[in-house]
Amino acid sequence: MLKLWLFDPEGPLSHIETITAHKAPILCLSFSPATLRLASSGRDSTIKIWDGESITADGRERRVDDSSIKVGLLQNLEGHRGDVTSLCWAKSGEVILSGARDNVIHIWSLDSGKYFRSLEGHTGDILKIILLNEEKLLISGSADGSFRLWQMQPLVPVALL
Repeated sequence: MLKLWLFDPEGPLSHIETITAHKAPILCLSFSPATLRLASSGRDSTIKIWDGESITADGRERRVDDSSIKVGLLQNLEGHRGDVTSLCWAKSGEVILSGARDNVIHIWSLDSGKYFRSLEGHTGDILKIILLNEEKLLISGSADGSFRLWQMQPLVPVALL
């Protein structure tokens, strides 16, 4: 279950919405300012991509007039063989990277809903992934006790066959 709250520095927290789409506990959240998408992942081995437009300031104003406006599920990404423990958006918001307990990092195209590249080498759960240096480098941290520095090819999906 995912609960969305509005933080107002001059007032109390207010509950916006509760989302109940995952079949198991949520382990990771990540927001893309470029596309206003929210990604959640967890123990059900899936990544869910949500439309975050309704939680922006304009979206919250529209919710006042129409209580049926909710955060909508845009995509369900499946491909890991274990809990998805780390998420990282590319700057464009059209590509997301995920790390999991299957020791693999997948790079996903939101256009196709499929991963177009995988990085393997860790022997433990992927705990953190961070893009650096204009997305030319990726650093990953793992439960195997190691960090890896990956030189990245451009984060542009190749045509899927």
